[in-house]
Amino acid sequence: MNKFAELDEWIKNKGESLLHSSIDYDNLNSGISLLTLKEFERAYFQAKPKLLFAKSLLVDEETFTVDFVDSQSMIEEIKDEINKRICFHNESLQEINFTNPYMLHVYFIHEGIIVSYSVFNEDYADMNSSEETYEKIQSEVLEIYDEKKLKKIKLKLVEEAEEELKEITDFILLDEEFHSSTTGALRMKYMSKLFVAHPEFKAKISAAGYRKSSTYSDYVWKLYKDSKK
Repeated sequence: MNKFAELDEWIKNKGESLLHSSIDYDNLNSGISLLTLKEFERAYFQAKPKLLFAKSLLVDEETFTVDFVDSQSMIEEIKDEINKRICFHNESLQEINFTNPYMLHVYFIHEGIIVSYSVFNEDYADMNSSEETYEKIQSEVLEIYDEKKLKKIKLKLVEEAEEELKEITDFILLDEEFHSSTTGALRMKYMSKLFVAHPEFKAKISAAGYRKSSTYSDYVWKLYKDSKK
């Protein structure tokens, strides 16, 4: 029997003689913490306190659940692999019974000093916080992609972005409404209407390196004017 199961059974055997509490951890940690249940029992019987307390710490699934990556700046292939591993991790949490306490504490107060004994549930031993798990998954995935492969992926993404941008640019250059957008303000109005009609254009223009639609519309306007020379 491990220490957690031993203390859990000990608490259950105490029945109604033991009070369950919600003591602040700073107060609990400021007292004397004994290293074994046997030592705690010895202190308890010698001190003969009137009251014996227990506290259990529960954690929920959300503590360990990792959010999926939705970054527009991350390479799609890497993002997909990270999310695949996150999905596997989150599904594995379904096998854990989170009604079992994360930690158990028993304590009593003797002459104003808190005397306690605490045990960690080893069922949670290999589990990390959601932040730590994400860092581990990301590190493992990035190790798969060496610098040469990353450059190849990035080059392919740049080529795809440029090709999609050219299609949008050709579409705008043929639009008569754009031809009459002779000022920056009119071009911004045009771009706003364009994004309503074609919402996917905004992300594609941004992926090609144009963070401001005004910069892109001025670029297309210059192409249009040059074509008229």
